[in-house]
Amino acid sequence: MKKTLSIAHKIWGSLAVLIMGYLISVGVAFFLGQALESRLHTVSEDLFTAAVRSQAAVAEFKDQVSVYNDMVMIGNMGNAEEIARQKADGVRSALEEIDRLKGIRPERAVEVKKLLAETKAFAPAALAVYLKTESDTDFMFADIDTDEGGSEDEIFRIGQQTQLLLKRLTALSRQFSDDLKGELGEMGSATRHFRFFNLLLFLGIVTIVGIGIWLVMSRAIIRPLKQVIRNLRGCGEELVSSARQGRDTGNELSARSLQQAASIEEISASLEEMSSMTKLNADNTGQTRKIVKNTLGLIHYTDQFMSELMTSMAEISKASRETSHIIKTIDEIAFQTNLLSLNAAVEAARAGEAGAGFAVVAEEVRNLALRSASAARNTAGLIEGNISKIKEGEKITTDTIQAFRAVSVDAEKIQELISEIAGASDNQARGIEQVNAAITEMDQATQRNAATAEESATFSRQVNGRAVQMREAVGALTEMVYGRARIMKAAPPSDASVRSSQAAPVPPQPSAATRLPAAAGQPRKRP
Repeated sequence: MKKTLSIAHKIWGSLAVLIMGYLISVGVAFFLGQALESRLHTVSEDLFTAAVRSQAAVAEFKDQVSVYNDMVMIGNMGNAEEIARQKADGVRSALEEIDRLKGIRPERAVEVKKLLAETKAFAPAALAVYLKTESDTDFMFADIDTDEGGSEDEIFRIGQQTQLLLKRLTALSRQFSDDLKGELGEMGSATRHFRFFNLLLFLGIVTIVGIGIWLVMSRAIIRPLKQVIRNLRGCGEELVSSARQGRDTGNELSARSLQQAASIEEISASLEEMSSMTKLNADNTGQTRKIVKNTLGLIHYTDQFMSELMTSMAEISKASRETSHIIKTIDEIAFQTNLLSLNAAVEAARAGEAGAGFAVVAEEVRNLALRSASAARNTAGLIEGNISKIKEGEKITTDTIQAFRAVSVDAEKIQELISEIAGASDNQARGIEQVNAAITEMDQATQRNAATAEESATFSRQVNGRAVQMREAVGALTEMVYGRARIMKAAPPSDASVRSSQAAPVPPQPSAATRLPAAAGQPRKRP
């Protein structure tokens, strides 16, 4: 017996080839990614640290020079000398940390070593000069002519050295930043090339595997399926020829089904009318509930309006009292303002040219004047508020009247809807009587269709032989899908399943026959 592979084995084999190609592309990507990861480690651990620490060294050196300048300008403010030493230690610590890095360029490392040595020598020398300048109180004035320029030369030399070191530190920080940007740019370019290469590799593998899968599908699957389809088509044509013989029997069944369909249409019309009436009743009931709910809401709103009216009146009274207090405050402030103005005039006259010292009194006079203006504005605002509250009281009263009128209108609508519900209930009762009469006619048609159905069973037995051929064709298709070894283990289809497949194409009008049992059985449950 020739051994054949199942469709599952063929598909899994194709997928295995595809997975192998994918694993190859993943392996290549892994090795390229390791190289990029190594460069990224150098950037993050060395170049980034060097850029950050060099900026920190520049900042610390600027702070150190600023402390020296403060010592010369305003003197040693307690711990200025200690702060200067801390800043110098910060510069040295940053440069030492950069010097320990292994991933920076050799020329940058040489420059870091030079700057480290120079900053170490600069800190004590500069501190000594600035301390000497700060300790000699007459240095800036009395000793300029007697010192013969020695101290000035030291300060000038230290200043030049300071500018030179700051410029070199700033240049070093900029170089580290440029190195970092350049390395990141190269890594970005390498990443783009890596993605492009990985894409080309993957597309090549997918193309090769796709061609292989297409060849397998076309030769091992599609071609046998075409042969099986041709066999099934031949059996189908024979089944159609046999089905034409049952057309006469189906005509009688169709005529009786038409009569039954007419009865079902009458039932459907009655049911639709009943459904419409029921829906109308439900809608009216829903509207009634809404109106009642709105009526209760209006009553609630009416109560709220009355409460708001009382509150508004109370607020008007309160605002009037506050107006009285504010007016009194304005009078007191005006009085005090006059007294302060008089005092300011008297004091200014006594002081003469020294009258500028009485600016405090004048400021107090201005503040009191501002308070007077503020109290006046508050008084105007309260008066306007009283007017607004009175208008709100009028509006609330008007809304209350309108709410009571709306309650009366809704009550009339409730009476009209109740009358419509009563009329719809009468129509619904008459519709139920029509449904019962239609059900009786449908039962008679069902009995006649039963006799015709027995004749159709005889025709179904004639189709049995053709169904056997169809089963053999399906067996061949199953052999191709599952393989020859597994098809021997599969159990043959039962006679019941064969009969069901044979009887399926017999009824000429399945829609009428399908609706018949449901339509006939449903009304019997209603009485």
